[in-house]
Amino acid sequence: MAWQVHLFDVAQGKKVKVFKESHTDVVNHVCFHPQTGQLFTAAEDNLVVVLDAEKPRGDKAMLKIVHRDEEECGAGSRAAG
Repeated sequence: MAWQVHLFDVAQGKKVKVFKESHTDVVNHVCFHPQTGQLFTAAEDNLVVVLDAEKPRGDKAMLKIVHRDEEECGAGSRAAG
């Protein structure tokens, strides 16, 4: 089963785009970067997907897929400063 990510314009109260087949399990984290227009999604399938929310079609928006390795990278680390 492919899980979908729906992008809404909350100011207008309408769905803007649907990103299909980006994950194979429940999507549990989403982050939008307003300067780049990129949407980052993470799911139970251990994937982080980077989408271009500016693309006119959601099915052509996938930029990168990163698989989370077994080893936690940077888990529990703190930024200096």
